[in-house]
Amino acid sequence: MADYTYKLENDEYVFYKDGEVLTTPNCAVIKTDDEELAKHLEGSLKGGFGYSSPTSLLTYHYTFCNLNKDYTQEFVANDFSNCVGYESLMNDDYLMFRQSSPVRQAIAVFFEKELPKCFHKYTLNQLAAVLVINTAYHSWMLSHYIIADIIEPLYNDDNAKVMDLKQEFLDDLEEFECEEFGYDPDDDAYIRRLDEISHTIEAFVYYFIS
Repeated sequence: MADYTYKLENDEYVFYKDGEVLTTPNCAVIKTDDEELAKHLEGSLKGGFGYSSPTSLLTYHYTFCNLNKDYTQEFVANDFSNCVGYESLMNDDYLMFRQSSPVRQAIAVFFEKELPKCFHKYTLNQLAAVLVINTAYHSWMLSHYIIADIIEPLYNDDNAKVMDLKQEFLDDLEEFECEEFGYDPDDDAYIRRLDEISHTIEAFVYYFIS
């Protein structure tokens, strides 16, 4: 079994595997300046979690390390903004989340103007988190709604709790998908899907606000 550790070097926590510096497949060194995140990442590594699932913190941080190796926050934000256009939003299922179908076009036009602005407010690690969600679910809007419905209330309400906000979000999502797409809420496959999204939300929220 591999031995994973991290060491504080030049104000950053650098990860090692069997005594060798740990890197992503893209040869980016795995490191962070956040000790709490380092502890969580170490736990994920020792627990055998992979880095190809949106439910794993490793996926978010490996993505960040890869981006940080080659790009600036400004470059990534601009790249994201250029990718968000009317057509991509119109084809996004989550565009209609909590909205009635007749206003779909109006929402698409709104987000085509507003969503790119959001990207420029995010740090590089937050952009990495959004990229993970977009890659996993092919949806810009899912990350946007998680931020709007869970993360922003956490900042604005002293009594807000992640688990309560997450359950409200999942209840709304289930109602929407079962009505719009005809999913069976008691179907085992759909239950597993909601469970994955639940774990995805936890990982996304933790990484986005860390």
